[in-house]
Amino acid sequence: MLVNNMSLKRMLDYQPSKEDMCFLPLEADKLLKVVLVGRNKNEVYSCISLLFNDAQLQNYFDEVLKTHIYDFDGTSFRDGKFICIFELFTKYEDEIIQNKFKELLKDIDYRVTLHLTSFNKDANESYQLVYQEGEIQIA
Repeated sequence: MLVNNMSLKRMLDYQPSKEDMCFLPLEADKLLKVVLVGRNKNEVYSCISLLFNDAQLQNYFDEVLKTHIYDFDGTSFRDGKFICIFELFTKYEDEIIQNKFKELLKDIDYRVTLHLTSFNKDANESYQLVYQEGEIQIA
């Protein structure tokens, strides 16, 4: 799991171990690492607000409103970005989650990049959903 003393690089590279996956809530079998990148804090937190205020999305994830968000402000650097990273826990199939994120992201009117990486509890597999400049790709 992500923790406060991790660097940005360490959080970005983080992949949960089998031991980490044992700490998921009992109802959940997937961990989703969400990375949001934008030009400033307002854009990124506006996107988070859009996601967290969706009632259906709240039902898909355990304790969404208790999610700890880690943010990194690099806006003072040349071509600076504001980055937020957080984890969500779910029992729903990847396709359901992908479709919900696609539905929510298609209507945003600011430029953010979202990387969503899913890790399954019982299988050593993951996928990424990437939203960038109005395009959604799944890898």
